[in-house]
Amino acid sequence: MAKKQFQRTNSQERISAIAEHLRIEEPRGVAAGQTVLNVSLDQIQPNPFQPRRSFSESALVELAESIKSNGLLQPLTARKEDSGNLTLIAGHRRWQAVVRLGLDTVPVVIRENTTDDDLRTLALVENLQREDLHVVDKVIALFEFSQQHKTVAAAAQILGMNRSALANWTTLIDLGEPVLNLCREIPELSLRRLQHLLKMSPPRRLAEVKKWVAQVREPQQKEPKPLQKAPVKNNMVHQYLCPERKVSITISLKANHRKATVTVEDYRAALLDALARLDECAKTSTR
Repeated sequence: MAKKQFQRTNSQERISAIAEHLRIEEPRGVAAGQTVLNVSLDQIQPNPFQPRRSFSESALVELAESIKSNGLLQPLTARKEDSGNLTLIAGHRRWQAVVRLGLDTVPVVIRENTTDDDLRTLALVENLQREDLHVVDKVIALFEFSQQHKTVAAAAQILGMNRSALANWTTLIDLGEPVLNLCREIPELSLRRLQHLLKMSPPRRLAEVKKWVAQVREPQQKEPKPLQKAPVKNNMVHQYLCPERKVSITISLKANHRKATVTVEDYRAALLDALARLDECAKTSTR
């Protein structure tokens, strides 16, 4: 059976996965207190505190191809357990990629004296440095991390974040599990849209997210609009649709005399007059 072909794209997920393999942030040498071993893949287990819940299939395939061609340029980082197995600290996607390639062993940097708190912190920081971490995964990870510390300020200091910024993220946990689970199905979801949901009542926010998910699952395939007839020379109409809102603004300019014509300069003058009136209204409302 022919292998499934994945289209090569320049998505954030693919770039992040390849960059993780090619990056040279860490020194090639081994730091004090660390050991590099060639370890069987059977001995490696994932980090239980890994904040990322979903991984792009196509990005993993691309990463596996890169490792197959160039080798594993950066070892995995792990902690040795009493059982003899290793728990990943960093390099979860590289580990998944080499598993796909069917490699027997992989180089691993053994980090000594690593606690569960260290596992949680390192896994979170590693993912926060990448832009393709889903916003819901980030909300949950930051909330759980903050719960492990006495104050939000203490957690923010460890992560190198502003306290108010961390608080903005953690409060989104109040959206509730049903809403957050649905939000996972929306690939491109911003912090601002989640904050907008938080202002709604629980029933309304759930209904709103269901609409968003429906748009992702079943993209509306609208028939192309027929070409609009060119406006008659004595009437000019322009309609503006507000993005992501069911609001539109229509501007119409019509000559009072049947034989008169409306020029582009007339239209520009009308728009400038409308903008001037809006500015005047704005100044009046702020007084």
